[in-house]
Amino acid sequence: MKIFFNSLFASFCFVLFAASCQKESDTNMVEEDLNPPYANAGLSQVVQGPVSFLTLSGTDSTKNGAITGRLWSVISGPNVPVIVRPSSAITTVS
Repeated sequence: MKIFFNSLFASFCFVLFAASCQKESDTNMVEEDLNPPYANAGLSQVVQGPVSFLTLSGTDSTKNGAITGRLWSVISGPNVPVIVRPSSAITTVS
């Protein structure tokens, strides 16, 4: 997901990671169909500023067990914004 702050001419790129845990159904069986979790950071947004915060709304899913963790991260931008709840699928950035 890319966030563009038009009035500041700044571009930020956020990414959402997800982790899952495979349930072991039988200790003698090896599960062959292990699928990694899927994380979607949502659509790119254009924000008209100045603004003091914005909302990131991601989704995640897995076919193996349950989602055990999430992490929002900034991978590019002119500064480091504060991600209020980095382990939540929906969070606020200021």
